[in-house]
Amino acid sequence: MTAHLEDFGLGVDDYGVDAPLDHQPAPTPAPKRTRASASKEQLERPRLAGPARYGLIFLVTCLVLGLVGSTFLAFFARSQDPTKTADPAPATVSQPQPPAAAQPDPTPTTVPATTVDDITAMTWQGYSMPVSASAGPHQLTDTRASGFARTPVGAALAALHISVRMAPMTGPNVFRPTITQQVVGHDTSKQLAAVNAQYQQLAKVAGVSGGRPVIGATPPFTGYRVRDYTDNAATVDLVVTNPYKNTDLQYTIPVRWTNGDWRVVFDPAATGGGWFTVTKTNPSATYQPFTKGTPQ
Repeated sequence: MTAHLEDFGLGVDDYGVDAPLDHQPAPTPAPKRTRASASKEQLERPRLAGPARYGLIFLVTCLVLGLVGSTFLAFFARSQDPTKTADPAPATVSQPQPPAAAQPDPTPTTVPATTVDDITAMTWQGYSMPVSASAGPHQLTDTRASGFARTPVGAALAALHISVRMAPMTGPNVFRPTITQQVVGHDTSKQLAAVNAQYQQLAKVAGVSGGRPVIGATPPFTGYRVRDYTDNAATVDLVVTNPYKNTDLQYTIPVRWTNGDWRVVFDPAATGGGWFTVTKTNPSATYQPFTKGTPQ
């Protein structure tokens, strides 16, 4: 059986021959090669068919593009590598700086003194009242005491002088201006009415008229301590000796710095409705005497 190239889909133009696959031609003597015959042989040498030629061209083109692309990628990766830094800038020589000026030590915070050495005593309506040239009161009349220093001792003296003048036995000429002008807080007008009613009872029993004070036994003030002090507020504990039972009681009196002076704070919610909270003295507390002596 003879098979031709056309049987496999190949034409004469593909290989330039059209001979049976099982045909073996008889050998012929090789002709003598000349320059003209060589050129003719090259012209007659079989060439690649169309599809094969195009495939080769496509393969070569891919290789060239791949080489160009890999070169570009390598260059681009190098330019984007964060580890590749630009050439360092030339180092600058720093100029010597003068030594920093020494900063002064901060002023230490001083704790306000709770005692003074200039407290003396004066008598007012039977009371022995401590007064101080430095802590006050700086304005002192028969009915008023004001002008206290903005210090712990000034707060303690204000608590004592104002609280004494709030009492009903001092008379309306004293307790009225004291309560209306030197007491701040809630329901002071209601408390003033209650103090006035108490005075009327005392005056009737004592046979006193005309708003004069009702003088009786007066308790001595034997000590004090100032707690929670700031420039705007403080809590003063006054130690008062009961003249009838000879026992010490602690009167807790809050004060507040308002309009240039200390004023007593009335807080009925904290005192249960009374002017102040009254308890026994605290055995573990240290109370300072108003005048020179040993703290209690």
